[in-house]
Amino acid sequence: MGGDEPKKVSRGEDMYGYGEQKKQIGIALTDTAKKILSRASKEAGLPRSEFLERLLRNEVVQTLGKNNPDH
Repeated sequence: MGGDEPKKVSRGEDMYGYGEQKKQIGIALTDTAKKILSRASKEAGLPRSEFLERLLRNEVVQTLGKNNPDH
C-alpha cells in the first residue's frame, strides 16, 4: 500500500471544511429530479449531498446577502 490512497471519511465528518458536521435528512424527489441531481453531481465530481450543500449555500448567499448566511 502506497501513500496515495484517499483518506477514508466517516459519515458526518467535516471533510469539506464547513466547521460543522453534516446531519442526515430525508427528502422526496421525483424520478426526474433524482436523475438530474445524480447526473449533475457526478459531472461535478461530488457526492449528491455535497452538490446540494454547495448549491444551497450559494443560493442563500445570493438571495439573503453575505451578511445573513444562517437563514
